[in-house]
Amino acid sequence: MGKQTNIRLRGTVENIIYYQWKGIHCIRTVPARVRQTTNTKKEASNFGSAVKTSAAARALFREILQRLPPSRPLIYKMDGALRKWLQTAPLDERDPVNDIPFFEGLSFNEAVDFLRVMAVP
Repeated sequence: MGKQTNIRLRGTVENIIYYQWKGIHCIRTVPARVRQTTNTKKEASNFGSAVKTSAAARALFREILQRLPPSRPLIYKMDGALRKWLQTAPLDERDPVNDIPFFEGLSFNEAVDFLRVMAVP
């Protein structure tokens, strides 16, 4: 990792990447070749599915989320919960799922118990 001194750039020019890491302006080259294992490809697919599903879920709760201050951590929590759930291979199951443990602590408002609010008699 090289450090930028006089000029502070961010972005990519040909095979050189200019970026900021922990407040330090750095420079590096793009790797010539990246080998992905089968597990890496599967996790990348799960990540993409989780992000798309999380975005759809947030769209359903748009009215609620508009009243809250913008929160990247909330987005990361939803993405992470979905990713952990997808790692358990739930799409292979045909039976209905009543409990997804990774969503138990997920809440739009940390002061409100999500399970209590969403409980159905």
